[in-house]
Amino acid sequence: MPKNKSTLQRIVITIVCLLMPTFSMLAQDVGNQDSAPVVKKTSSKTSKVKPEKKPKPKKTVAKRTSSKAKVEKEEVNPLYPYTKSEIKEKLAEFAAIRAEGDVSTEEQKALNVLNSYRYLCGTYFDCKIDPVFKERAVSAANTCASYNKMAHDLGGFTELCNLSIQEKNYVDAVHAFIYSKYNLDKKTMFHRGQCLKNELHETGFGKNGTYIAMCVNRPDSDVEYEGGRYDDLEGGGPEIKEDETRQMQSSYGAFSYPGRGFFPTAWFRGDAWSYYPKPDQECPAEGTQVELWQLKSRPKEEISEEKLPKLGRQIKLKEVYFHDWCVVFYPDLKKVKGIYWVRICAPEFIDEYVVEFY
Repeated sequence: MPKNKSTLQRIVITIVCLLMPTFSMLAQDVGNQDSAPVVKKTSSKTSKVKPEKKPKPKKTVAKRTSSKAKVEKEEVNPLYPYTKSEIKEKLAEFAAIRAEGDVSTEEQKALNVLNSYRYLCGTYFDCKIDPVFKERAVSAANTCASYNKMAHDLGGFTELCNLSIQEKNYVDAVHAFIYSKYNLDKKTMFHRGQCLKNELHETGFGKNGTYIAMCVNRPDSDVEYEGGRYDDLEGGGPEIKEDETRQMQSSYGAFSYPGRGFFPTAWFRGDAWSYYPKPDQECPAEGTQVELWQLKSRPKEEISEEKLPKLGRQIKLKEVYFHDWCVVFYPDLKKVKGIYWVRICAPEFIDEYVVEFY
């Protein structure tokens, strides 16, 4: 041990100075270990993250008829007076008309049905309920009830009216007149013709029990009735001269049942077809021919006689009845749905038209 104290102190200071770098490095390593981030051990296998399932979009099925209907609405076919959409709108318009004034709801509904038939058949379709016509219809129904039979020769304006029995209401009566369900009317379809004729602008309904009458004629001044004239009777109505009547009728065209162009099957009743020429034309039995052809597709123009066998097949007519003012024919058809071509060949004219049921 050194004797001198100062020498000893110098030795200690020298040793400390030599060891200080080592202590500094050890302290730094310990500090780094304390502040190092903790790393979590992960599995060697990577976990697969399943993607979220997205809801499948709903399939929208386009209506096949939408584009066709749009084209049909825009297409103008000279053989078809109205499109299907126009017919639908017009029939809805008729059905929406409500009764006003002295017209009852039942009368208005029957009038709406009558005008619907007339629209579809190509005749004047704005008929109105006339109070004079209504009085005559009520008189005719009362007359039938008093005799307990239905006939047009009983007086009381029965000869001016369509008569029905056992129909529930005026609407059913109008359908029955168009259908002409009575066997006596099979050859002429006279009641149908009276409902559809162009010159009918006013009408009236009346009933008594099971008897219903619909006035469809205005009395002419030269027609006798029970020893007098219609205009001499109470409520006979205004006098119409014969030349004025003919002049009024001559401005109208031909019409038919079913009507030209599109025709709803719901509005076709019975199995009798009828054609009514212009007032100045006739369809006599001698020299008049009727043909009915079922077509494969919708025509866009007039079809010549030579092309008809290539475009369709001729339908047999079971019965045909000729009158100067109309032709009634019964096609041999189980179902009327389809497209048909009608040919009316009279001695003085030829009329052809298409009928498409839907």
